[in-house]
Amino acid sequence: MLEIQFFQKIEFLQHRLVAVKKSVMVKTRKVFKNLSCLTVISYKFKGENIMKRCAIVTADLQNAAANKHAARIKAVEAFLPEHTEFLNKMRAKGIPVVHLQQIYDPNDPRKYKHTDYDKKFIEGSHEAAILDEVCQESDIIVQKHRDSGFYDNNLHDVLQAMNVEVVILTGMQSQICVQTTAADATFRGYEVLVPSDGVSATKPEDTERALDWMQKYVGTVKTQKEIYDDVLAGELIGGKHT
Repeated sequence: MLEIQFFQKIEFLQHRLVAVKKSVMVKTRKVFKNLSCLTVISYKFKGENIMKRCAIVTADLQNAAANKHAARIKAVEAFLPEHTEFLNKMRAKGIPVVHLQQIYDPNDPRKYKHTDYDKKFIEGSHEAAILDEVCQESDIIVQKHRDSGFYDNNLHDVLQAMNVEVVILTGMQSQICVQTTAADATFRGYEVLVPSDGVSATKPEDTERALDWMQKYVGTVKTQKEIYDDVLAGELIGGKHT
């Protein structure tokens, strides 16, 4: 009799164990189903928040700089047509374009900045003017007196007024004005994008070195097409006054 009761209890416990397993499986499925829903919701919010206001900032695309010597002319001619097309496509999508314009400062304490070449960048002169190919009436021109586009001028205020979060830096020279402006943009809290085919230097190796440094320390390097695709995907929109 005791033996029968023992086996009955064993059988009862086995049935209970099966029931518990089924219950756990059902609850687990519900948990994973809920987690899946949460994941989708999180992804959707992420997609909504990824849309950021941007502006293009070109560096030193000026007549005197572009025509400094034969090697510079060749370098500019190699990248300018595609870059001009990029600017036009971005403008058509509402992306503002800001041109940094180097202007000679007679009070610059750096003696090496008072050469005949530097003195060509007189405010209002043809030599200091932005290249016709890249400048349109809707564009904004911000003067600067040092390599960095943020030093002692109103570039930051201009970008803040348009609620810009992402700065797309182009122009020349890659390893001087573009690189220093990229660093200062990062220090001021902007995200930095640099199109590898939208910057130029007299020596290609200078551009390669600058792009490598900027990718490592201050921003993201993409092609102009990739950046334009980000705009088409809605990840980047034009900065504007609100």
